Amino acid sequence: GCAGPPSSTLRRGTEETGLATWFGNVTSAWGRSRHHGATEPPYRGDDNSYHPPPKYGDGEQIENKYLNLALSIAESSQVLVKWEQGDLVLLDMSMVYFSQARSSERN
Repeated sequence: GCAGPPSSTLRRGTEETGLATWFGNVTSAWGRSRHHGATEPPYRGDDNSYHPPPKYGDGEQIENKYLNLALSIAESSQVLVKWEQGDLVLLDMSMVYFSQARSSERN
């Protein structure tokens, strides 16, 4: 586990820019748990589904106060865009596929 907030779990720098990128899977999972009222054992939500809490790599659960803080930061960082027909989005794939190795790094 970690002694403090899981900032290294939630944000990591990219080699190309040195800028931090947000790992939304942690906040997404926690937001879903909160939405369904499944933040305490047995983590069964109002939809009768199991919503296990995010954990550190060693299996220790991340404290709820840090998950709530991370979700709050993620939600306050959102940018709402009004889409119109014909709009186009460009993605930096090195930021979107942060969990996958580049083809040059694969065996």
